[in-house]
Amino acid sequence: MDYLRKDMSDIRHSTEALCAEMRALTAELCAEMNGLKAELRARMAALERRFDRMDVRVNWLIGIVVTSSIATVGAVAGAFWGLLQSLR
Repeated sequence: MDYLRKDMSDIRHSTEALCAEMRALTAELCAEMNGLKAELRARMAALERRFDRMDVRVNWLIGIVVTSSIATVGAVAGAFWGLLQSLR
């Protein structure tokens, strides 16, 4: 019976050592994940600022295209109107 008690004691110590090692590895993994999460948030914030700047530029581009389209349609309509007036 003594050898069984000794074996059980050895198993208990091995299990406790394994649990302690798993806790340490889990804590290390959590710390690494928190660091990666912070880095990802920083990158996402930088990307969001880029999209904000790009959004402003796209709005300007759309405004320029719409304005030039209206000017072109007006010029063509004016030329057509002038041609109709000269044919009368």
